[in-house]
Amino acid sequence: MPPEFRSSPTGSRDLLAQHGLVERRPPIRSSDFRSLGSPFHYYLTRKLGLVPALRYSVALSQGTWFHLALEILLTPGLTGDETFARYRAKLEARMDEIREICKVLSIGDQRTREILATEEQDADCAWVWAMTAKDLPIPGSLSGGRSLHEFLTDPNLVHICRECTLKTEIQLPDLRTAPVPCVMQPDMLFYHRTQNSLWIVDYKTTSISPRIRAASCPIEPQTQHYMSILHNMLCRGTLQAQYDLPSDVTVGGMLHAIVRKPTISFGQADRDFFLDT
Repeated sequence: MPPEFRSSPTGSRDLLAQHGLVERRPPIRSSDFRSLGSPFHYYLTRKLGLVPALRYSVALSQGTWFHLALEILLTPGLTGDETFARYRAKLEARMDEIREICKVLSIGDQRTREILATEEQDADCAWVWAMTAKDLPIPGSLSGGRSLHEFLTDPNLVHICRECTLKTEIQLPDLRTAPVPCVMQPDMLFYHRTQNSLWIVDYKTTSISPRIRAASCPIEPQTQHYMSILHNMLCRGTLQAQYDLPSDVTVGGMLHAIVRKPTISFGQADRDFFLDT
């Protein structure tokens, strides 16, 4: 029998909580634009965290693995073997998760192996993609011909945190309303010694020209949201106290590292013969 449930002002929320669906305050991300036309879809997927168990998208899967690969490859102090071992450990954990999902959903062995093979191929593609991207020269005169890896390991840049969750409250002009809780989770936050400023780094993947993709970044909700939170936390002195920064540190800006998805992939579909073993 379904659980007894009495109507109340928070009835729906209490019922969902009984099943482990607790409302969250997720950080804004660039992909949230897909939910702009459907607040209910945003509530289900981002606030409650509901997604199809085995939802698959080549772009989304490779983009997620790329973010992870780039984060590990750009971690200071790790050797090549250590970065690969850490990445493979993440992949094995994901594979175990998929096996458990397939078992719960009674998916057959053959189909499970196909799903696992696809996930591993996406992870391998993303790893090679990230290894190549980090060492390519950044276009434009501001980078001085440096690669992303060289740029982010500049002695003037001090890495503050990676994938850290930063929370604050912003008071609206109408003082009668309660402060609005805000959250961001930047890919990287670094302090520029010479400029005495804090910068947000955001990795993005795209299937179009990175220059075209970058054109909309300044006006996107994620950029405005992150910059607002950074400014608010510096005004409050929160980040200065948390990371031992100078009291007069300023907002530097937000750097978008945009990498185009490669047009090649692993496979033998382009070969005119196959080795019969």
